[in-house]
Amino acid sequence: MFADSLRVEEMNVTDARFDMSMRNLDLDALIDYQEFAMGFLGVDPVTLGPEALVLEVEPIVYRLIEAEPELTYGPISFNLNGGASNATVNIRFDNEMLPAQSLFTLLDSSLWPRLVSVDVELEVDRDLAQWIAFRVVLARTATPTTAGVGEDVAVGQLSPAEEAQARGVLIGLVSQGMLEETESGYRFRGSYDNGVIEVNGSVLPMGLAAPGIF
Repeated sequence: MFADSLRVEEMNVTDARFDMSMRNLDLDALIDYQEFAMGFLGVDPVTLGPEALVLEVEPIVYRLIEAEPELTYGPISFNLNGGASNATVNIRFDNEMLPAQSLFTLLDSSLWPRLVSVDVELEVDRDLAQWIAFRVVLARTATPTTAGVGEDVAVGQLSPAEEAQARGVLIGLVSQGMLEETESGYRFRGSYDNGVIEVNGSVLPMGLAAPGIF
């Protein structure tokens, strides 16, 4: 999908692109899943019983995972007021840790972190990054008397004080290794694989966030 330009008030979006691809997809299993979903439209799952639904869909989901599907969103790219930003997200399933079908259950929450891997790459223009960071500051400090303050600020039009606030957020994220500063803005590279989270080349302990920032 490609768009030449889009203008909303003071925000001019050009060269917008959104690509999506799917690989290793079991089409027969996907059709079976769609038929399953369509068959229960308008049916109250509580009345039918969630256990019955799970038992019926589990063999279909098992076949889908067994094929090791991979879904890629991207490149997602656009220029906003002249600044370029882009992102790519890749989600894939690995059936190496998939148990025998007789032992497979959708209710096993510990199974999914072993089956799913995710890779994310994001590059954001400096003005857009500062605008997002300032919005985070506003949301974090909002009170009934300050709600709505600054909401009409466009990308690239922050005041010096607002730029300082946003810059402080971004400096904190860079110092923690959550972002990398580039010539034109900021970059994030993250991955999750078999319980291991890696951000910009460094392993991040599970559950660790950016304290004091978000």
